[in-house]
Amino acid sequence: MSHTALVLVTSTPPTQTQEDNQRKVITWLQAKKVSYKEVDAVQDKGVREELTTISQLKGKYPQVFVTDNESSTKFIGDFDAIQEMVELEGLDQEFLKNPDIASKTMKEIFKFCIP
Repeated sequence: MSHTALVLVTSTPPTQTQEDNQRKVITWLQAKKVSYKEVDAVQDKGVREELTTISQLKGKYPQVFVTDNESSTKFIGDFDAIQEMVELEGLDQEFLKNPDIASKTMKEIFKFCIP
C-alpha cells in the first residue's frame, strides 16, 4: 500500500508569514525525503473542501495530511504541529526512546511516505 503526504497550501497567501510557513513545511518534507503532493486550495476547491472537512480548519494553511491511496486520509497537523515534529527530531536519541515522544517525530509520522 502506497502512502503520500498531502500539503494543502494557498497560491494566494494573505501574509508573508503564511507564505514562509508553507515553504518551510515543503522544505522539511523534502529534507526527510517524504513523498508528498501539494494541493492548491485556490485551484482545487473540491479537494480543499474534502480536506478541510477532515481537519476542521478552514482558511488556515499549510495543512498536512497522509493518504493511503485507498480513500483513507488522516489529518497530521498545521504548521505549528509540523514544526514541533521537526524540533522533536533534533532531540537526543536516548530521549527519543520514550514512545510518547518518538511517536510524534516526522520520521515516525511519515514513515509510510518515505520510499
